[in-house]
Amino acid sequence: MAPNPNPNPNVNANPTPTPASNPDSASDQEWKLDGGTAWIRPSSDRGIVKPLVLASKAGPGETDLAALRARLYSTTDSFGEALRARGHDLILLGFNDGAAPLADLADTVVEALRRTAAEQTGDAPFAVGGIGRGALAVRYALAGMEYRQENHRAGTYFSFNGTAPSPEEHTDPAHHTSWPQIPKRLKLTIGEAPAALSDADFDDTTAAPTDPNGLLFPGAQVTWLLNHLA
Repeated sequence: MAPNPNPNPNVNANPTPTPASNPDSASDQEWKLDGGTAWIRPSSDRGIVKPLVLASKAGPGETDLAALRARLYSTTDSFGEALRARGHDLILLGFNDGAAPLADLADTVVEALRRTAAEQTGDAPFAVGGIGRGALAVRYALAGMEYRQENHRAGTYFSFNGTAPSPEEHTDPAHHTSWPQIPKRLKLTIGEAPAALSDADFDDTTAAPTDPNGLLFPGAQVTWLLNHLA
């Protein structure tokens, strides 16, 4: 048997991440939407300039945005801090009921995108994505806006451990088409996520094991995402 490389069980083989600053800031905003809540962290005092909209993982009940926000800003090299360093303004979207029908979740995403467009300074393209079923809601929201010939301003769509629609959702004529055609499409898979989506449906993909320090987005995948935004 090979010797244990870390014989002291009380010593973590992985370096302890440096805690981030308090995730609450005087510049933060909150929008109450019909189907959810958006929490906004501008990267500077200029307001929303380079928006990145992230829809939370949809599940039963109301999204715990405070808990999700804490995970996104847990260390100095975490997702939220990397966005700020690159000048991206985070719009974190939670749902009143993540178990609501997909059409209702997509409507909430559309409302958040319209509000973001109204508040934005300049015309930088949006990066828009989600986690799990939240990614699916974003996907259908963007596709629906394109069908209605409404400008969603998205230059990039990204799916983080995204799910596929159910057979009933896939054939629902209200959704028109399940994929937006305008934005660049990126797929991120972290950990043991189900292989629900084909790589062929995306322009680029990346995969990684679960972060040993518990980061929702491992650092290398955050860098990959930011480097691939349109």
